[in-house]
Amino acid sequence: MKKNLICLLIITVVSSLYAQEIRNGVLTIKDGTTQIDSTSYRDVKDITKVVIPNTVTKIGDLAFAGCDGLKDIQLPNGITSIGAGAFSGVGAENIRLPASLTKIAKNTLQNCKTLRSITIADSVTEIGNHAYENCEHLSDVVIPNSVTKLGEKAFIGSGLVNLTVPSSVTAIGKTPIDKCENIKTIKVDKFSFAHQFFSTTGKVTFSDKKPDITREEFLSLYNENKDIVLDGILYISRQITDIKKNKYKGGTFFTRLSLHKKIKSIGDSAFHGCETLTELDITANVTSLGNAAFQNCTGLTKVTFGTGLKQIPYRSFKNSALTEVTIPGNVKIIGKEAFRDCKSLARIVIKDGVEEIGDNAFYGTALTEIEVPASVTKLGGGVTGKDVKWIVKKGSPAEKYAADKKLTVIVK
Repeated sequence: MKKNLICLLIITVVSSLYAQEIRNGVLTIKDGTTQIDSTSYRDVKDITKVVIPNTVTKIGDLAFAGCDGLKDIQLPNGITSIGAGAFSGVGAENIRLPASLTKIAKNTLQNCKTLRSITIADSVTEIGNHAYENCEHLSDVVIPNSVTKLGEKAFIGSGLVNLTVPSSVTAIGKTPIDKCENIKTIKVDKFSFAHQFFSTTGKVTFSDKKPDITREEFLSLYNENKDIVLDGILYISRQITDIKKNKYKGGTFFTRLSLHKKIKSIGDSAFHGCETLTELDITANVTSLGNAAFQNCTGLTKVTFGTGLKQIPYRSFKNSALTEVTIPGNVKIIGKEAFRDCKSLARIVIKDGVEEIGDNAFYGTALTEIEVPASVTKLGGGVTGKDVKWIVKKGSPAEKYAADKKLTVIVK
C-alpha cells in the first residue's frame, strides 16, 4: 500500500511539473536547470515550442523524441552534450545547434521529416551515425572545417541535393549518403580524404582551396586499397588482381580506365553498360577477358588490345560505339558476337596469328570490307553481313568460306 502511494505521488508530481511548464504549447524549462534527462518529454505531442535556459549543459537521449508538433527549438550556447536521438522526429524546419556543442550524437535529428536547414557550429568535431537519417526536406548541408569525423549513414534517405565536406574530415563511416536520391553535388577539397571517399559517386565538385598534396601523392596515399576517380579516369585499387563479374556494371562515373600491372583478368559483364566510358587500353598484363565485359558501352569509341590477351570472348564489345579496331596476332579467338551491332565500326584490322572468328562476330556493323588473314582456319556463321567484301589470301580457309557463303571476294 505504501509503495503504491509513493508511485502515485511521483506520477502526481511529474504531471504537475508538466502542467506548470507547458503553456499554450510552449515548454519553458525552469531557470537553474542544468540537465534535461533522457526521455523526459518523449512523445509529448502538445509541445510546439521549447525554451531552454542558459544554465542547461546537457540534454539526454531521446529527450524530445517523437514530439512531432515541436517546431520552434531555442538551444542556447552552453549546451555541451545532446544525447542520441534527442530531437528525432520533431517537427522543426530549421535548427541551429549551439556553438558550445562538440559532437552531434547518433540519431540526433533522425526522421525529422520537415527539417529544411541546419547550421552546424564551428565547434563540432564529429557527426554521429544516422544523425540526419530520413530528413526528407534537408537539401543543403555545409560541414564546417572543425569536423573531423562523419558517421555511418549520417544522411541516409535524406533529401540532400548539395553537400560540402572539407579536408578536415579524415574519417567517414559506411555509406553516409546512401539512398540520397536527389543529390547533385558533393563539394570537396581536391586531393583530400573526402575527395577519395566520394570520387566514385560521380557527384564530386571541387572547392577553390589549393591542394595540400600532389596528384601523385594523392594516388599513392589512397589508391592502394580503394578505387579512385580522378579527372574522369578510374584508377582501380592496386590490391585488385581480378576484376570480378559485374563489378562496375552500369557505372557512369568515369570516362577512362587505368588498369595497373597486377590486374590479370576482367570478369563477365564487369563494365557492361558503362555508357560514359570512351577509351580503353587493355594492358599487356591482362590475359583473360570475360563474356560481355564491355557490352553496351555506348560511348566507347576506342580500344587498344595488349599483348597478353588470347581471346576476345562472347559479346565482349557488342553494341559499343567503336569506329575502328585492330586485333593483334596474339589474340587467337574472336568470339561469337564479339563486335555485333557496333553500328559505327567501319574499319577492322585482323593481324596474322588470329585463328578463329565466331558466329556473328562483326554482324550489324558499318563494315564495307574485311581482310581476313590466312591464319584464320575456323569461321562461324554470319561473321559479317552479306554486303561486306571479303579480302582474303588465295587458297585460304577464308576464301573458301566467303565463296561458300556467296559473299563478294577479293583475292590478294
